[in-house]
Amino acid sequence: MCIGAAHGLHYLHRGPNHTIIHRDVKTTNILLSEKWVTKVSDFGLSKTNDLSSTHISTAMKGSFGYLDPEYYRLQKLTEKSDVYSFGVVLCEVLCARAPIDRDTEDHKQISLADWVQHCYNNGNLDQIIDPYLKDKISFPSLIKFGEVAVSCLASEGMKRPAMSEVVHALELAMKLQGSEVNGNDEDHSNDSSAVDYHVLFASGSGSMRVGR
Repeated sequence: MCIGAAHGLHYLHRGPNHTIIHRDVKTTNILLSEKWVTKVSDFGLSKTNDLSSTHISTAMKGSFGYLDPEYYRLQKLTEKSDVYSFGVVLCEVLCARAPIDRDTEDHKQISLADWVQHCYNNGNLDQIIDPYLKDKISFPSLIKFGEVAVSCLASEGMKRPAMSEVVHALELAMKLQGSEVNGNDEDHSNDSSAVDYHVLFASGSGSMRVGR
């Protein structure tokens, strides 16, 4: 799912004359077909930006919990705003929790993005991931996946990677997982951990679709 969605956003951002900024990237706007083909959907808030412009000055819109803090402060929309939102999506996939948890007693955990960054910086990322995935993700792959998510969440847009870099990094994380699995066991045709992790990352063998 993650690589497929990343490919979709990269496709929107790489136009020869303009970029399309989705402006509402979130898990509910990333759909999967029965064959696990990823589709980025709901373009109701999207904006087109000429390549000669560094940003679009526009009123803040989007979904709470996914909003780029720089866009919120300055009301300047860029493709890096999509990158931030996608970073939150990566955190959701990894931790299996909503971007905002108002019921938690620990104020540090209210914002998933803030909590993931805190745990990653303190070397505790493995303690907050989805228990279902905990024994299925190799440590090198987990660290790379966390690195990608945290880099997307940088407070300044200029410090975030482009979606092309996100795609490359997620593919590397998947390769790291594959190397670990293949190194431990030659026959994985019935290995549920390999299948589960493929679903976490894959886009349907590269056949990406962008919904409009």
